[in-house]
Amino acid sequence: LYIHIFFHFKLANLLKLLLPEIFISNTSSFLIFNEDHNKCVKVASATFITVDACNPHAKDQQFRWVSESRLLSLSLKLCLGTTAIKDWVKVQLVECDESNDLQHWQCKNDTLFGLKDQDLHLNWGNRNEKSVMIYKGSGIWSRWRIYGTQGDLCSKGYQEIFTLGGNAFGTACQFPFKFHEKWYAECTKDGRTDGQLWCATERDYDKVGKWGLCPTRGKE
Repeated sequence: LYIHIFFHFKLANLLKLLLPEIFISNTSSFLIFNEDHNKCVKVASATFITVDACNPHAKDQQFRWVSESRLLSLSLKLCLGTTAIKDWVKVQLVECDESNDLQHWQCKNDTLFGLKDQDLHLNWGNRNEKSVMIYKGSGIWSRWRIYGTQGDLCSKGYQEIFTLGGNAFGTACQFPFKFHEKWYAECTKDGRTDGQLWCATERDYDKVGKWGLCPTRGKE
């Protein structure tokens, strides 16, 4: 057992030294930008996702990949999803669940972005609808980039943060995670008196209790 713990601790430290950019880029967020409207996706509430003038400092416009196919809103700590796999339904924010196909997304040709393995795309502007919708159309209002870049939304993809110490033996952080009934999208100092950043390695820390220290600086 001691050899197993020592191996994982050494491996995590080695990854930190050899690939520091991985740990830094993990916490980076981005804005979802439509060039034709010149606007970015904005979270007005969990059930009302719309667009607004792009503001990189507005947390309600910031998103981050938390798995290969799930997008997290940093303002509400919920994942981007929809209500059904069909044409013209609203996009909303829901509690993150890897097993839920309604919150699995995919980048497609020419910056199209939509539900994974479906011909349904993120859209805003059709039919005078104020909410962001799922739409079969593939026109310019269904094409999205990372604001300030020419890259599609997958160009700043998900990368794992491997923990140090704790009781998770080098397991990757799980984002978002719940601690004392609060959701966290990044490593936090909450609950510690030494100021060190940590994360849970399971979805609900209060139930499972698995955690580790984060190998880079971050914020709640």
